[in-house]
Amino acid sequence: MVALKPRFAGVPVVIPAQPALPAHLVDPKAKTRSRLHYQMAQLQAARMGPGRWPVMLDPDGFLTEGPGWNIFLVKHGTLLTPEPRNILLGVSRATIMELAGELGIPVRETNLGRYEALQADEVFCTATTFCLVHAASFEGRPVGDGQPGPLFRRLAQAWQQKVGVDFVAQAHAYAQRLEAWLRAQL
Repeated sequence: MVALKPRFAGVPVVIPAQPALPAHLVDPKAKTRSRLHYQMAQLQAARMGPGRWPVMLDPDGFLTEGPGWNIFLVKHGTLLTPEPRNILLGVSRATIMELAGELGIPVRETNLGRYEALQADEVFCTATTFCLVHAASFEGRPVGDGQPGPLFRRLAQAWQQKVGVDFVAQAHAYAQRLEAWLRAQL
């Protein structure tokens, strides 16, 4: 397994104006990407700046999920994730929670707001398409030093070992191919 590159840029996570739909309107556990509110959140995040990743709030002002991904915060060595009432219970989210248990990392499902995210030691996102990626910033403020944190690194290495695939190396190789392809299009 290749170690995580120390200067990976991470993603900038923001809270758009678009809220998550309340569970009494659309069950968040139904995995569907045809929801207009996801697209609205993405468009609003894009207006905040290029490459922004939107995480929506529920009607009570608590973090829920992004369009197709779940969020985790780390504070004082504990992994925190939104309680399950208003989110998709993603397979990747469950994988992270399982790996954390195997590594002895405490996990807590709880209500998390903007303040908790701004005070977090680490923030990262999970989804089947990318496994996990760290947030370099939240609402324009750096998360830690902007680099992958120690819990993120442990979980990424455990995931890679579990599946036998170095998804970090794959992502870097894809990014290089994409850059070359984009240059060729000019």
